[in-house]
Amino acid sequence: MIAATIPIIGCALNWQEVMQKPETLDPEIRGYLDAENSFYESEFGKPTAALQETIYKEIRGRIKEDDSGIASPDGPFAYNSRMLEGKQYPLIVRTPRWRRGDHPARLQCGSGRRLFRLCRRRA
Repeated sequence: MIAATIPIIGCALNWQEVMQKPETLDPEIRGYLDAENSFYESEFGKPTAALQETIYKEIRGRIKEDDSGIASPDGPFAYNSRMLEGKQYPLIVRTPRWRRGDHPARLQCGSGRRLFRLCRRRA
């Protein structure tokens, strides 16, 4: 086992800096992580790659990708979320409760710096 053969001497003092600039990681720690990653890849990654892909496809096949939830009223608005096909994050919709036929305001979830973005429907 790799963990027993390579002792960890150093430590990353500022993990946030290391996440933003990986080159600032102590070379000794980098070598240890690379050894662990190559050990995992040789023992588990490559030998089970076909099985992992089969399981992934089966799980994705059982998920209803275009699912939507029930609207929850909150004050003058009703909130709803729905999954769009091929997307990883839900689309959150806010609809005025007193008007019918209005287009809902959409909040698009995503990754990165902006978690939510207000989308306006074009006429």
